[in-house]
Amino acid sequence: MQTSSPGRISLKTSLLLCVAVLAFVMVPGLFWHDVWFGRVLDDVELEQYLNDEANPRRVQHGLAQFGERILRGDSQVSRWYPRVIELATHRHPEIRTLSAWLMGQDSESNAFQNKLVELLEDPQPLVRRNAALSLVRFGDNRGLGELNSMLLPWVVRSPLRGEVRFLVEEGEEVQDGSPIVEIKESGRSLSVKAPVSGTAGNLVEEGKRTNPGDELMVLLPDTAYLWEALRALYLVGTEEELEVIELFLEPGYHGESIRAQALLTYQAIVQRQAQKATNEPGSKNSDLLPIQ
Repeated sequence: MQTSSPGRISLKTSLLLCVAVLAFVMVPGLFWHDVWFGRVLDDVELEQYLNDEANPRRVQHGLAQFGERILRGDSQVSRWYPRVIELATHRHPEIRTLSAWLMGQDSESNAFQNKLVELLEDPQPLVRRNAALSLVRFGDNRGLGELNSMLLPWVVRSPLRGEVRFLVEEGEEVQDGSPIVEIKESGRSLSVKAPVSGTAGNLVEEGKRTNPGDELMVLLPDTAYLWEALRALYLVGTEEELEVIELFLEPGYHGESIRAQALLTYQAIVQRQAQKATNEPGSKNSDLLPIQ
């Protein structure tokens, strides 16, 4: 009977080791090939990705690359404008959200602007917020309602009757889409997810029985939302927003960067209202701040 010596590895074992090494190298590579949005797509791939209804991640990758081309000033990218407008009504909210943001990259497209106005009625708050921010690039203030909401706490209400169990604590930061509350009733439970990012506050009593529409908690505005909303209101805000913006002028309330932007926004609105009252001509684009 032939046996292998302790110092030698059989051919079968060597092949198995080679396969294992290749798997460790290839599998992560293939994974990132599909999910890393930074990989550059050629025209054929971009067309395929934007139309891959079976793979939402590929659609998102295609949209990300579409946006990169717009920023580079690629004149050929307009061929995909109709498809991007279609994707703004996609069944997956993540795709609608990204589409809404990217349509703001070309503020000369009337088709994009018209679609963004429609998206202000989308059931998902992140889609509406991105649409409102993108409209600012067109000089369009029809998203003022959404911009204002980004400065205010979001009230989370119960979708049904049942007993409340919280999955987060007071003062905890949560991300949009993450489970925050569980409602139990008759042996069944429903997980309520955060519609927007923010800080959990005003939690009702644990174990309380609620009815549909009852307030469960609030999500205090996320810093990123505050920053983007204040920069947008710098451009299109009116005197009606001044009262809310004043809340952010107190030192240390939301951080110095937020306070500084709130002050700039407040001053810009006051100046704009003064010019309007005295009919003084103002430059349309002289004080633009980019929203990114």
